[in-house]
Amino acid sequence: HPFRVLLDQAEGLLSLAKKEGSNHDNGFWSPSFIDFHIGTHSHQLDIETIRKTEYQIEKGSKTSYMTMRPYEVDKLEELLQFAKTLKKENFPATKLQQLYPAPFLGRENGMLRCIEVYARCKKEERQLLMKTFHAFKCWDKMPWEDEEDKAATMLTDLIDILEFTDET
Repeated sequence: HPFRVLLDQAEGLLSLAKKEGSNHDNGFWSPSFIDFHIGTHSHQLDIETIRKTEYQIEKGSKTSYMTMRPYEVDKLEELLQFAKTLKKENFPATKLQQLYPAPFLGRENGMLRCIEVYARCKKEERQLLMKTFHAFKCWDKMPWEDEEDKAATMLTDLIDILEFTDET
C-alpha cells in the first residue's frame, strides 16, 4: 500500500468515528468511537466507498450492513474480550470460516448459515456464540441486529479482529 493511500484511509476512519460520536451527542458530551479497517487489497478506494461496495446490501427499503463499525469504545472493548475468549477456548477455526460469509449471503440466507453452523457446534461452543450474539443484540435474528430500516452484524468484525488478538 502506498503510504498516501493508508493515510487517506486512516483519515476516513477518523472522520467516520467522529461523525458517529456526534450522532450520539446528548448535549453535554459525545462518546468516543473507534473505527478500523483491515486492508487486504491494494486498491485506492476511500473507506466510505469500501463500506458501501463491500459491506452493504440494499434490498427494497432495508439496508444490511456487514459490520457495526465504528464502535463506541466500551463496545469495542467488549468485542475484543469476546475475541480473546474465542481464542482462549480454542473455538474451531473451521466453524469461524463457515460463519464469516454468512452476512454476505443476505439477511435470510445469512441467518440460515448461522443456524446451520450453530447446530453443528458442541454445547460449550453454542453457549459462547449465544453469549456473544446476545451482547450485541444479534441473537434473535442471528447474526443481525435488526431494526425497522436496517440490519447490522458484528460477526465480520469479531472474526476480522481475531487474527490480531491474543488470549490474555
